[in-house]
Amino acid sequence: MRKKSMVNVAYELLLKKQNPQSFNNFWKEVSEIMGLEKSQADDMISEFYTHLSMDERFVLLEDNHWDLRDKHKFDKVHIDMNDAYSEIEEEEKEIELEAEEENYDDDYLDEDEDDEDDEDDDLDDDLDDDLEDDEEEDEDY
Repeated sequence: MRKKSMVNVAYELLLKKQNPQSFNNFWKEVSEIMGLEKSQADDMISEFYTHLSMDERFVLLEDNHWDLRDKHKFDKVHIDMNDAYSEIEEEEKEIELEAEEENYDDDYLDEDEDDEDDEDDDLDDDLDDDLEDDEEEDEDY
């Protein structure tokens, strides 16, 4: 007899359930049915989540609850990809604006530092001129 996969066990379990299941409780039941020890279950939890996400028979609902897609109307579980992409684009625009603001602040600070360096150079030139004048006066005596 062939051993069932985790997602097939999960599918059969959800067929029997009336309501969507929270992921943690759902995983606990699946791992018990599979006869996994705690350490094995801990090692396999992310793999199970990935398989659920990729298997079109399952649907992720609010608050990390899972159910069978067939039990839900299309409009409840359908994600309009245009909405998803527009949210991503908005986030990218915000990130770009923040980066531009940071660059502006950096450029402004750099200009201030350049101005200070120019002022220091001017002071050095003035001191050099004063020293030369003093030397010339000393030669006159």
